[in-house]
Amino acid sequence: VQGVWLGGRHQERAAQTKHKLGAAEGDPVSLLNVFRAFEANGGEAAWCAEAGVGVRALRRAAEVNRQLRRQLRQVPNVDVGVEVLQQLAAAEDADTAAVRALSAALVAGFFAHAAHRLPTGKYVGVHGGEPMELDAGSVLSSDPPEWLIYHDVVENDGALYARDCLALPQPMWLVQIAPHYYHFKSHAERQKNEKSDIQVLSQDTDRPSNWLVF
Repeated sequence: VQGVWLGGRHQERAAQTKHKLGAAEGDPVSLLNVFRAFEANGGEAAWCAEAGVGVRALRRAAEVNRQLRRQLRQVPNVDVGVEVLQQLAAAEDADTAAVRALSAALVAGFFAHAAHRLPTGKYVGVHGGEPMELDAGSVLSSDPPEWLIYHDVVENDGALYARDCLALPQPMWLVQIAPHYYHFKSHAERQKNEKSDIQVLSQDTDRPSNWLVF
């Protein structure tokens, strides 16, 4: 679903709603807050206009939500990877646990779209590629995280922008959720095998909090 936030004469109202419903975890959680507010207000067009959000986009989201719910009822229970997600989502507070569960599920779906912030402020994907900017419309733009998961990348005037971004709580989530794609190596281990078929997360042993992408 595209175009939830309206521009033009609705831009100021959209900014107010984004400030009110925006979540530090990123755009997906913020959009979920908007969708829940939309449902709580009866899906009315008047509320959407007042909030500066697109009624068509949210009605489309509601339809997709109903379709997914119907499809999931027909899918047998699958336990693969559920235990890991439950462990990562564990929290004493129910709301925190719900947000962590959503974040873990999104990382499980978009693990290949992980990116790390460079000293320049731009981001580079774990898989390499050209540096990209964080989209100015992201709720994360005021406080960019060190690591993030992005939904897609768009090009504008020769620059790349990551959109619909989720702040990654910990880079080791990538290893825990997608061990078939990522693994952790110390510098010593990395030097023994510079060429690897899978992506590597390497930790600087002199600065344990400094995570590097290779």
